[in-house]
Amino acid sequence: MRGEGRAEWWTFAGARANASLAASLREGGLAALRHDNFSVTFAADGVSQAAMAIDRLKSGATPIVLPAVTDEALAGLKFSACLPDHLARLVLQRRAEDSEAVEWVLKQRVTTIESG
Repeated sequence: MRGEGRAEWWTFAGARANASLAASLREGGLAALRHDNFSVTFAADGVSQAAMAIDRLKSGATPIVLPAVTDEALAGLKFSACLPDHLARLVLQRRAEDSEAVEWVLKQRVTTIESG
């Protein structure tokens, strides 16, 4: 836990895997604020809320979803005008995912540390 009710999950899995994990946490009801190559930062009321959300993800109770695609990314897709919107989004989502790294993260033991 970090200050201001923010929790960080250090996965070291890379930006693409963390994008899927962040999107999946959002689907499970936990507000993922940002992600990068090393971690996912989300709003949580405490360590227990964060740990429960991660446990639901690891157990399969919360499904893994593809990363979100912004309208700007969609507009930047070459030949996007040739594809229906849902297919263009799917192309970008598939390019942005790393399912092997997500699988690896979900198999790892999670240790919670509360810091001030």
